[in-house]
Amino acid sequence: MTEDLVLRAEQAFEAGDFQLAEDLLRRAGDDPETKLMLGRTLREQGRFAESGEAYAQAMESEEPGLAARARSGWGFALLAQGRIKEAQDFFEQAANLDDGLGEAHRGLGLCRLRAGRLSEAEASIERCMVQAPDDPAALSALAQLRLRQSRSEEAEAALRRVVDAAPAAATAWANLGFIHRQTGRVQEAVEDLQKAADLRPRDAMIRNSLALALQAAGRSEQALEQMRQAVALDESNAGFRDNLSRLLQAAGLLDEAVDQTRRAASLDPSNLYALSRLPVLLMAQGRTQEAVQAADEAAKANPEHPEAQLNLAVALLNAGRPFEAVHAADKAVKLAPNLRDARLCLSQAFLMSGRLDKALGEALAAQALGKDEKSHFLIGMVQKELGLKKEAAENFRACLQYDPEDRQGAGAFLASIEGSPAPDGPSKAYVSNVFNQYAERYDEHMVKELGYRAPQALMEALAPHLPHRRDLRVLDAGCGAGLFGGLLRPLAAELTGVDLSGGMVRMALQTGQYDNLLESDLREYLESGVGPFDLAAAADVFVYMGDLAPVFKAMRHAMAPGGLFAFSVEKSESADYEISPAGRCRHSEAYLRRLAEAAGFEVLELQDAVLRREAGRDVLGAVAVLRAA
Repeated sequence: MTEDLVLRAEQAFEAGDFQLAEDLLRRAGDDPETKLMLGRTLREQGRFAESGEAYAQAMESEEPGLAARARSGWGFALLAQGRIKEAQDFFEQAANLDDGLGEAHRGLGLCRLRAGRLSEAEASIERCMVQAPDDPAALSALAQLRLRQSRSEEAEAALRRVVDAAPAAATAWANLGFIHRQTGRVQEAVEDLQKAADLRPRDAMIRNSLALALQAAGRSEQALEQMRQAVALDESNAGFRDNLSRLLQAAGLLDEAVDQTRRAASLDPSNLYALSRLPVLLMAQGRTQEAVQAADEAAKANPEHPEAQLNLAVALLNAGRPFEAVHAADKAVKLAPNLRDARLCLSQAFLMSGRLDKALGEALAAQALGKDEKSHFLIGMVQKELGLKKEAAENFRACLQYDPEDRQGAGAFLASIEGSPAPDGPSKAYVSNVFNQYAERYDEHMVKELGYRAPQALMEALAPHLPHRRDLRVLDAGCGAGLFGGLLRPLAAELTGVDLSGGMVRMALQTGQYDNLLESDLREYLESGVGPFDLAAAADVFVYMGDLAPVFKAMRHAMAPGGLFAFSVEKSESADYEISPAGRCRHSEAYLRRLAEAAGFEVLELQDAVLRREAGRDVLGAVAVLRAA
């Protein structure tokens, strides 16, 4: 009975089902040989304390060979924990008890390899090879040595000998996969690691390696599935959760990526990568305050790490706290003077806090380390503020050459300097990028700091024309964070919000005011056959559009007969539309009246209004109410 249990345990171990192997061995008895096998099984599960207890009982065996193997086994457990000096002591004890024990010399070789003593490691591994030239573990150790010596072809040859002699050697297939991934042969890496996973389906490390190889091969969905399996097999492994977070981020599953990164950091507070990535993920979601808190914790935990200080500076800038950002970015620059992103961040912090000379100096220092759209844009912005229009225009043009999509918004500022209209206003990429970062603090900044009142002004203009109904189909066009939703909700049987920024849509969702929320370009949404709407409102939306003719036409098609269309604009007195020094679009009253008539609207109201304050002054605009004819 005992022999049968031990045999079945060995089979379970080879299949990677360590829990089954453990259960069988615990039933098999307390003899030293069984305890030796139990120690190995527990070691493979990372349960080192329990493994040590089992090995200790096996070490008491009066048989020198078995006692030596127990010491060697515990040496490998210590090595797995990074306790190299202690591991070496046990391997030396094992070799003293049984000088012919190849695994003891292999363990000594691996200890010396970990310590960087390559010539001593080679001597121990070669001795192991003499004693057991075809032993898969010995050949694997030789492969590790050859990899450290940058002799990858010899490493691969050693592993090929393993799999040729023992096709079921899962670890050898996994190591081959590692070599092939490191040398750029990703398809071979996937094939090797898939064989290893098939042989040991419950081995979490192999699943992790397979996932990374699949990702490198561009097979993202399969990579994500394999990484999920790795985490399920070893839920306490912080590294696996961090890798899962990276794959989730690449797939756009940011909420889940944040959760996995938090778990990784919780499992291993020393995991610098997880701590540093968490604020980046939170910023990508527009969760600004959470990002600041996470970045601050990471910076305190790693005060000498420049990336941690940089992440804190970026989070503070996104939160509208430039003076604090200067301190964090300056620390990052002092820790890593050649870190371009740190100098760019410091330049932006100086710019936002009004220290223009320092902002220009840091931007030029960043550009000296390498030119890109960000450095040209920042230099252009500082030069614009300093009144150096010609130089600013040159840098904005250079920015657009690096970034044709205009994520920085250079096109609008260039048009403002040159006095020529940009037909489409600021780029969609720029508007989406700005408001994704701005989402969480939008309400507080607009209402408390800028005295924003465009929604109230629109409701006042609408009041005389609203029907005595509360069952309207209402569109909040460019809904932002949902500031207008509370005013429109009492009128609506169905309230729909649309915004280009995903971060803003997520904030609007939290208000609970909307029946439908969509992340979409307004014109594309209107042209998709939606409606008919009884009321559509666009507060502070057209400041990001130049030529309004296409959106007016699309809006008319989406309106019910007699439906009301209300909107706000900033006013131009000199052109149909133009770009203001702040990079926003302004429109003339005459232009709006022509567009309304051409699109099939009747102008009910078009009146001046104060929309907000900027730099201590009222921003004069206009609110309009049109009716679909």
